[in-house]
Amino acid sequence: MTLLWMINASLECGQHIADMEDERPPRFKFVNRAAIHKNKIRVDAEYHGDNEAERELLEFNSMPVPVFKIVDPTFGFDYFNGGLPCASLRLREVFNLTDDVIRYRDVDLDGSPPGLRALRYQVYHVAAYADPVDWTKTAGQALELPRPDGSTRKIWCLAPPDPAGPPQRVYWRDDFLPPAPLFRALGTPWTLAIEALADRVMRAGITDLAFYDITSDLAQTEIVMRQL
Repeated sequence: MTLLWMINASLECGQHIADMEDERPPRFKFVNRAAIHKNKIRVDAEYHGDNEAERELLEFNSMPVPVFKIVDPTFGFDYFNGGLPCASLRLREVFNLTDDVIRYRDVDLDGSPPGLRALRYQVYHVAAYADPVDWTKTAGQALELPRPDGSTRKIWCLAPPDPAGPPQRVYWRDDFLPPAPLFRALGTPWTLAIEALADRVMRAGITDLAFYDITSDLAQTEIVMRQL
């Protein structure tokens, strides 16, 4: 199948954000997390369709402006996730993706240092979806979700891991073709990038966004990260 990479914050970036959040008072705070979660609940309750991509885009477009308070003059990540994924202007320019693939919104940095505001962070939502998993071989489970009219709909997703058993392998469709350079994989928590996008980001010197192999045999039992 086509080579795909799961994207996530680098280990250094993720640990730095966690350490800042744990300090008292915290040096990193997602100020209006509760309000954004409340909006998600509202949209979920009011949405009448079965299209996951459409519903999540409605949530993203209608949520309040995200507010982050970051008290660290040395903070300079091009990518971070403190509850919502955020990209600097530099990363957005390297992505160079159209709005049918990714959507952006401004954030309020709540008086954070000028140098940090100069990075021009925006939150983003990946709007492209696809189903690269071979569900005939991969352990999965059907979830029944309620509709506003009282009926239910089923979605198929990965089965939870069995702590007492062997790793549950994910099998990928041999005929799968990515719909975009960056997309969400249905039934999984993953955002996936094609090889060309991963290469472009890494060659630009952006190290805060890491690319993890999830398709090879080795990746089924250990963490494998892309290297230049």
